[in-house]
Amino acid sequence: METLDFKRIEKEEIQRLKFQRLEMLKDPDAIKLRNERLMRACSLGNAHKGKVTIQFISSEGPHQVTTTIWNFSNDHVGLKNGIHIPIGAITSVSL
Repeated sequence: METLDFKRIEKEEIQRLKFQRLEMLKDPDAIKLRNERLMRACSLGNAHKGKVTIQFISSEGPHQVTTTIWNFSNDHVGLKNGIHIPIGAITSVSL
């Protein structure tokens, strides 16, 4: 993947973004690592209200948000106030 300039945004801005139904990561090992980090981030968020940094790509371009992950499914990550990010849009999770 090319080097991208991720724009820092507030989680409330995510609601206004549009997402494609594409998997941004092509490497199966990278997908596995992302999913493992999401699982750990969700545990961190629920147990300690710990924040993580999520890098993701929307139709408007690459973004970065620092927030607490409250839940996740096979399709989406759930943040506070009903805000969701599709899993396939997430390229990196920093704990």
